[in-house]
Amino acid sequence: MSMSPEVVKIGMKSLDALLVELRARIRDVARSVVGQQLAQRHKKSDQLVNATHHAWFIENAPAKISSVLGKNHCSQKKKQRMFFGLLSGYIVALTGHRKGVVLNMTRKEVQAADKLKNGRHIIRVEQHKTGRYFGQAAIPLEKNEYSWFLRYNCLRSRIEGGLEAETFFHTSSGTECLKLQEYFKEAWDSLELGKAPSFNLLRSSVATYDPAAEVFRSRHLSIMAISTYAVKESKAQGYRATEDTCKVEDRGSEEDQD
Repeated sequence: MSMSPEVVKIGMKSLDALLVELRARIRDVARSVVGQQLAQRHKKSDQLVNATHHAWFIENAPAKISSVLGKNHCSQKKKQRMFFGLLSGYIVALTGHRKGVVLNMTRKEVQAADKLKNGRHIIRVEQHKTGRYFGQAAIPLEKNEYSWFLRYNCLRSRIEGGLEAETFFHTSSGTECLKLQEYFKEAWDSLELGKAPSFNLLRSSVATYDPAAEVFRSRHLSIMAISTYAVKESKAQGYRATEDTCKVEDRGSEEDQD
């Protein structure tokens, strides 16, 4: 097995040439990375939910949710899946929250929702991905929207796993409902709005069309929710990507002149 020599003698000119070459390779890699990041963002933007479909879903989902809840239909498995799919998708489409916020929302957090003077409520979810940095995720709800949650809680005793589950969305065995995204896609398909998006693409659409910030403004909420931060952060990332490209190009020009 060959061993590296303890001491390597190299002249200053050769060392300078080596450093120049290393900087050039680093520059090439940086350009490639930034280029790939921009390509991925562009690809993702092509997959965004159609703005008209997004707006239609937010406007019409409430009536669909109320209909599913009517006449105790939620005790039927198929209707329960539809209710879960519509409601979880509505929350994501409205606020831009991650799936984990909806998935981890508990019955206690629903019951303990803050009630405002205008009749609106705010559900605050403790467990979610960015909770360590930004605290609780806030879900602002109109009076009729919050009534969906209360109505379902009244029906839980008739639903398999309903009383055993700590989370609001649950399985028949009383555990958290990991198939929420699947239920949402089924609900979306039933509305004939085209190919159902993932929760992540739905979140990206929120950041692009900017309804989340408008939702909080229209509901007169002076709070900083994760969704509002996500909208601002997504825009900042776009600016940073452009700046990174410029910086790489600038460094390349300077070194080429050297």
